[in-house]
Amino acid sequence: MAPMFMENTGEASPNAVIVAVGQAREILLKALGSVSFGSLGDEESLSILLALESVGRVVDGARVLSTTDVLRRSEYLDASVATTAATMTADQTEIEAAGAVSLARRLGCRSGLVLVSTLARLSRSEVRQRASLGKNAGERMLLGRPLAPTYPVVGEALQGGELGVEQARVIVSVLDGLRASVLVDDLDRVERSLVASASGAITPETEGLPGAGIAFAPELLRQQGIAWQARLAPDGCAPGEATAERRSWFAFGGLNNGGYSLNGWLTTLDRAIIGTVFDAYLSSAAVNPVPGAVPRATVAFHETEPCELSDADSTHNDETDGITDSDGNDSKASTSTDSSASDVLAIGANDDRGAQASNNVPVEHCESGEQTGGQHGQADDENGPIGHAQGYEQGCEQGYDERTGANAGQALSLCPQEPADTRSISEKQAGILRAVFEAAARQPGTPTMGGAAPTVLVHININDLLADRGAGWIDGIDGPLTVKQVDELLCAGGYQPVLFGHKGQVLHLGDSNRFFTASQRRALAARDGGCVIPGCTVPPHLTQAHHVVPWRKGGLTDIDNDNGTLPGPSHHHVIHRG
Repeated sequence: MAPMFMENTGEASPNAVIVAVGQAREILLKALGSVSFGSLGDEESLSILLALESVGRVVDGARVLSTTDVLRRSEYLDASVATTAATMTADQTEIEAAGAVSLARRLGCRSGLVLVSTLARLSRSEVRQRASLGKNAGERMLLGRPLAPTYPVVGEALQGGELGVEQARVIVSVLDGLRASVLVDDLDRVERSLVASASGAITPETEGLPGAGIAFAPELLRQQGIAWQARLAPDGCAPGEATAERRSWFAFGGLNNGGYSLNGWLTTLDRAIIGTVFDAYLSSAAVNPVPGAVPRATVAFHETEPCELSDADSTHNDETDGITDSDGNDSKASTSTDSSASDVLAIGANDDRGAQASNNVPVEHCESGEQTGGQHGQADDENGPIGHAQGYEQGCEQGYDERTGANAGQALSLCPQEPADTRSISEKQAGILRAVFEAAARQPGTPTMGGAAPTVLVHININDLLADRGAGWIDGIDGPLTVKQVDELLCAGGYQPVLFGHKGQVLHLGDSNRFFTASQRRALAARDGGCVIPGCTVPPHLTQAHHVVPWRKGGLTDIDNDNGTLPGPSHHHVIHRG
């Protein structure tokens, strides 16, 4: 229903602001009406873009605040009733007599949402987005009395045209996420810093920092907000509250259009591990085909001696029907066997285990580890590879349980028989998915990136690491890692110190600190026989090498002093989580 216009002409008469806005509109229409954007030069085109965006930010900020004001008037009382209530001189009967009818009802609309969307020709979703931003950045009213905005610095910058609407939404989202976890002074510092970064202003919070004076786009503001959260509230909890750690989970959806959807949520570390393998295969420099690709047929021409047509037919028949292999088998059977062997080799190219498995030769994991360590470097030395063919044979030998839908031995389960493992099925499946990708990263057939296997590189300040504070960062991943997660990676993967200057230049690159080599892992596997936690049946090739005494406490990468052991991935995580 279209709203009725107010009959009170005095209330509807334009004031100076309305007149000025109308005049500004006419000036813009006159200036832009004859512009042919396609005929402008490059510099003129960029200049007009910046000028229009500057004007647009002023208008957009006012639109948000105006929309919020109309919605507030439509939700509660109209202006006259609110003013009467604010004087506190009128009793309840006088307020009711004034006609406690909202603005939307008075204009024939059932809600302010309908009123604004109808008058302003906006979608309801746009009105809701403006209202969500305006209630935090705009002036609040209580019985006709103004209250300070929830985020006053954002509100002032939005009304002054220094912030765009998208920038303001990102800042408010960051502040809302920190509000319950940090102190008021810290929240105010974050607000002023983000507004300065968004507007390009130089403040005491941004002076001297890289990028000071440059206005950040919403994506950069979001990343800056993540960095603030990692610094002030890395666990998302207020001081004194218990840490609520989220776990990765993975599950299959229902059948839809002949297929199944994938549902899940991954931690930052799991996202990085899985993403590096995807990146390696999708890299333009990858020489190995993506698994599942259909090989293209090739044709080769060879020089032959001239022959009669009848001789050629006879020769062809002899080649297809009369030739047998060394065991006396027909050539068709031999071709089928070769084809199956090729499929195994395609999974892990240049891996001798594939050829051995295809010929039913027992696969020795230790020997494969030596070969892989020389090809993929330290990432392989530390964890050792997991052969695809070996895992397949292991599953066949143990058998498949149709009732439970899993292998009898649960070779790929992170901890199938550990009573203390309270993870749900979907959380365990996420752990299995991560273990599979970790194994794939160590395979010789996996493409390399920069000459090395897909490796997760974590950066952390040494002072933060030693003080058990701050966060670690992964290249290409927005989310931070906790110090405990970094500690877990250092324990299993080693580290390399890098000294930076004040301006980010590399001053010194230290030697890579050694971690457990393939030979040491074989010795640990022979001694421990798998996960050392009682009741856990994780096999050796799925365990992670762990320093009993951490490196930062003087622990050596030495098995002679019993400073090395092999827990499963879930138990290794629990050990470092404490």
